[in-house]
Amino acid sequence: MATENVGIITNAGKNLINRVNAGETSIHYTKIVFSTDDLSDMQDAQIKELVTIQTQNVTVAPPTVTLIDTTGETKIRAIGLNHINGNDKADLTDGIYVKTYGIFAKDDSGKEILYSVSVTTHPDYLPAYDGMIVQAITYSYTCSISDTDKVEFTDSKDVLITLDDLNEKTSGFVKSSDLQNYATKADVNGLATTEYVDQALQNNKLPTDIMTTDTVQKVTSTKTFQAEPISSDGSGYLTSNSTKNWQKFKISDDSGMAFLSTADVNTLTNPGIYFTKNPTHVPDTGAWWFIIVFVSPDTSTTVVKQKAYGDNYDMEWDRTSRNGTWSTWSKRPSGIDLQNALKPYATSDSITAINNVINALPSQVISDTRTVAWTPKQYMDNGRKETREFKNNSVVGLPGSGYSEVWTDTPWDNNSGGFPTQVAKDTNKLEFYLRIGTSDTDWGNWQKITPSQVMMINSDNKTVTANGQTGIWVDEDYINNLTNTITNQVLNSIVDPTTHKAKLRWILHLEI
Repeated sequence: MATENVGIITNAGKNLINRVNAGETSIHYTKIVFSTDDLSDMQDAQIKELVTIQTQNVTVAPPTVTLIDTTGETKIRAIGLNHINGNDKADLTDGIYVKTYGIFAKDDSGKEILYSVSVTTHPDYLPAYDGMIVQAITYSYTCSISDTDKVEFTDSKDVLITLDDLNEKTSGFVKSSDLQNYATKADVNGLATTEYVDQALQNNKLPTDIMTTDTVQKVTSTKTFQAEPISSDGSGYLTSNSTKNWQKFKISDDSGMAFLSTADVNTLTNPGIYFTKNPTHVPDTGAWWFIIVFVSPDTSTTVVKQKAYGDNYDMEWDRTSRNGTWSTWSKRPSGIDLQNALKPYATSDSITAINNVINALPSQVISDTRTVAWTPKQYMDNGRKETREFKNNSVVGLPGSGYSEVWTDTPWDNNSGGFPTQVAKDTNKLEFYLRIGTSDTDWGNWQKITPSQVMMINSDNKTVTANGQTGIWVDEDYINNLTNTITNQVLNSIVDPTTHKAKLRWILHLEI
């Protein structure tokens, strides 16, 4: 099929253009014909071989030929009418579908040729003349000829222009509607007075978001800044939509001191440091308390943890709220508390031994890491220490669907000193399990051990036997109710008298 809606230069037309560009002749466009001939099934090569258009329903002679100043191209155009006035051609008596347009031209010798052909499968319709309404079809063709001096152009006085021509020529002009928001010179001269500007500021006649005054101005509404605002000392202001990193939630007063509060401590659920006076739901008597509040980022369970310090107490309490339900306050006694409790019943040597026992004990903080399964290397990377954790059985591979308390003994910060060892006790039943790391990433299987393998509480409820050694079981209740003097013989059973270190690493510990 022929290429639609483009001007296909015939072989004769191409020859004429070549002769014009070579300076051998000039080109004169003689007519444009509007035809009902359907040439769309022909190939472009066949179109180029044509020498005429057989059916010439409407002929416009000569066509309008103009030079486009901006591009240097030549535009050839014809307006085909259904009513012919003032010549010997008849009006169009039957409506036609224009499927082919042909441009004819001649050289200086006067020989006319078919210069260009355009075909379409979507023809324009030109109705028959009804004696009243004249209708038209416009056809335009643009081409480039290097030597425009050899082209015969139509006198500009006789050229009809279309709306597209007008818009093209006036596209760069300023419209009157664009000038409505501009002031005249007289307007500007009338406004350029100090009195007028001052009055305009007082009456809010100028834009309220202009921040250019040299005097102190209080910002009471939304203001627009062309750049990020800075203070007089060069430091930047913080705004809510600032892209710079900064802490956007206050956890203390602007001075760095604690927030002052008189509220019920149960209602302190936002992160922060508080100093409360005469509050309710505090751990003990006393009018003034420091309360530190921590909030978890977990969206499924709201966990709030509080730490409390009385202003007259050298000790700490803590508790936790899960989804609004608070646990009871738990006191964390210090080493001084333990010394004071034992002082009436022990010699200075025994106190020293007890202190050494305390120093050798693992940390008593039980971390809630129920959903985390650490590898041996992660424990070693955390340093040489003993840790206690609250674990979900399924997370660490223990049997049952409940929870366990897991002790981890990490002897060294890499596997050159051996891998960590773990002991687990089910929180709902008296079951113990033991395992050891086999590589940086893997643990050995849990081995269940019976309580008799771990320890046996003697009938006096004061001593325990484990691995054939007898020692004292130290817990808070026992210390508070202790009525017998702790002899060096008993102490030696739990503490090496030479190194003052605990003999039973896993069994001897302080329950707090």
